[in-house]
Amino acid sequence: MNIIELKDISKTYVIEAEGEIQRVEALKNINLNIEEGEFVAIIGPSGSGKSTLMQIMGLLDSPTEGRYNLLGKDISSYSEDELSTLRRETIGFVFQFFNLMSRTSCVDNVNLPLIYAGRSDLKKSQAFLSKVGLSDRSDHEPSQLSGGQQQRVAIARALINEPSIIFADEPTGNINSKQSQEVMDYFKKLNSDGVTIVLVTHDPHVASVAKRIITIEDGSIKSDIINKEYIPLSSESSSSSSFYIPNIKLKKSAIEESKNYTKNLDLNFIKENLKMAYTSLFSNKFRTFLSALGITIGIASVIAMISIGNGAKKSIQEDLASMGTNVINVRRAYGRRGGGGQHRASRITMNDVKTIQRLQQQGVPIASISPTIQGRSQMVVFGNKNFKPDTLIAVSSDYFRINSLKITRGKVFTDEEDERRERVCVIGTSVYKSLFSSGVSPIGSQIKIGNSVFKVIGLLEQRGSDGMRDADSIIVIPLNTGMYRLMGSSYLSSIIVEATSSDDSYVVQQEVEQALRQSRKIPPDSKMPISVNNNAEFKQMMDSTTTTMSILLGCIAFISLIVGGVNVMNIMLVSLKERIKEIGLKKAIGARSFDILFQFALEATLIGGIGGVCGVILGILVCLISSLIGWYAPISTGVSIIALVFSFLVAFIFGYWPARQAARLSPIEALRSE
Repeated sequence: MNIIELKDISKTYVIEAEGEIQRVEALKNINLNIEEGEFVAIIGPSGSGKSTLMQIMGLLDSPTEGRYNLLGKDISSYSEDELSTLRRETIGFVFQFFNLMSRTSCVDNVNLPLIYAGRSDLKKSQAFLSKVGLSDRSDHEPSQLSGGQQQRVAIARALINEPSIIFADEPTGNINSKQSQEVMDYFKKLNSDGVTIVLVTHDPHVASVAKRIITIEDGSIKSDIINKEYIPLSSESSSSSSFYIPNIKLKKSAIEESKNYTKNLDLNFIKENLKMAYTSLFSNKFRTFLSALGITIGIASVIAMISIGNGAKKSIQEDLASMGTNVINVRRAYGRRGGGGQHRASRITMNDVKTIQRLQQQGVPIASISPTIQGRSQMVVFGNKNFKPDTLIAVSSDYFRINSLKITRGKVFTDEEDERRERVCVIGTSVYKSLFSSGVSPIGSQIKIGNSVFKVIGLLEQRGSDGMRDADSIIVIPLNTGMYRLMGSSYLSSIIVEATSSDDSYVVQQEVEQALRQSRKIPPDSKMPISVNNNAEFKQMMDSTTTTMSILLGCIAFISLIVGGVNVMNIMLVSLKERIKEIGLKKAIGARSFDILFQFALEATLIGGIGGVCGVILGILVCLISSLIGWYAPISTGVSIIALVFSFLVAFIFGYWPARQAARLSPIEALRSE
């Protein structure tokens, strides 16, 4: 029966040269039948059209005109993917340049068509390597083999799916005469098993091995003869080297089924593609490193910036919470006058405190009032140790409760001690650690602040540092003691007014501002020399500011991640240019467009995954280092997971276009590329 039928096949190439369009006829009205089990050699000089004819018969190219029947079926209406399925199930290719996958073992090269068929089988691949005498070379890479051995690997790969037809394009062109004889003997053995072989060569000596010789000149068949010098294999040689007997009926059914062929993403298919992607990526480690680096920096930036932003927001919220959202602060407003000096009226005095106290007596919902004086930092001495705290403040006893300051040892001073102007103080943990030995109680000790001696009656609970200010480097003394015995000032730094609840804070703010304006006789349309601020307003402002900053930091990090994605796309495009012949080979042996798309997209996604994992680790390290130097940066598991998922997604999105470009390559154009 005819296994191949060509009817009036023509192939015309349209070439644009120097602004002119030229038409080149590679094949002209070819009529050719090849029967099952034939060994045909197609011979002719370079440019005669013999390779074009083989490419059309091998479903790598399509004719401009004519009809092609394969195993009795007209395949002119088949799509590219359907043709890929037919090539995989019915045709095997042996190329002049071997076209083996570099940095891939021999057994994996042979197994490649089975992967795309969805039935990967390394044992079967090893068995076929044994049939071509390379059982001891299965783990070797192509570069470790001679030319003849590489061609035998290519033969084993062509046979692995047990095709009905073998197309060999100049199979001896890159090997010596001895190796050529070995390869041709394998073809004769295959033919004796019933495999149809179509051999393309320009060498008459190689063509003499075939039973039938077709000569092509200028795109037309010049002669088609039976080789009278053909020497068949001896029965002993034939039987000792049997590969398989092709099942033509089975191959016919493959043609029918190729129209409805679908492949699911089963676990084995994904596993094999992961293996190929791993081999491809790590065959060029430095390039993979550069590809993943952009993603790594982007992910690390996302995690670090969001964590630091959240940490700053939380620290601010904790500070504000300790101050209370029902707290109103009365402070000096630094107005300016012609000479640049501050308005005297902006100073706060005890008269202002009395004005606010009257409001409390009138029923305004004020819980407590605490005047404060912020003194200049003075040297503190205890024994042979000295320390200069960041903050020295004189307050009323309510100050501790309003600001949620807790005592770990001793007590706070009382209103009576404040009235008597006693020299007592409460110190922070940084002051304690600087002046006292570990484990020694400071309570009752006498310390010298400036020129005055104070008794330590309390130790504040540690509050920590925000990176710029040490909240524990503080000494708190009674208001009147500071005003009359230490600081010598009758002016206050601020007045802290506590409303009975957060809901009442705005009412208290308005009442306090109005009362102070009246007591100072300031017209309603004039600017107040004293600011009356509500912590709730400040909290809202800070929340808005920190949220905006977090979004800004996140956007900056996101942009760096996008840049990493663009880097992945660039690297994948470079990889695509370098691997065009590899793509052509894979399509020739049966890979569908989806298979190529999936592999390249998988490689890009793996780059994203590698970069994402490294980025998460780097981001966590940055957060830990930030925490060590005083910048609170809580590590969020949720943010890390989302960032990792996003790294895969970004790499996939930016890798999809190069993958799509790879999938759309024509197999013959890819194989012809240099």
